[in-house]
Amino acid sequence: MVYNPFMARNGNPMTAEDVRKALRAQCDAAGTMSKWSDAHGVSIAYTCDVLAGRRDPGKAILAALGLRKTVKYERVRA
Repeated sequence: MVYNPFMARNGNPMTAEDVRKALRAQCDAAGTMSKWSDAHGVSIAYTCDVLAGRRDPGKAILAALGLRKTVKYERVRA
């Protein structure tokens, strides 16, 4: 199976790591992290920090990837 960075595995919500994989794939497709960042109006430092896991992906990167952050609450079973 080929990895599709924009699809959650097994119907589960995407994790921050899934978003990082999607971002890495897009940077690779653009040629460099710098080219991707320039094309999407995001600083290379910010892109680098997200890819390194030092920062969570924010609105600008999520929007560039066609994603949005949602919060999900689930009942805990005792």
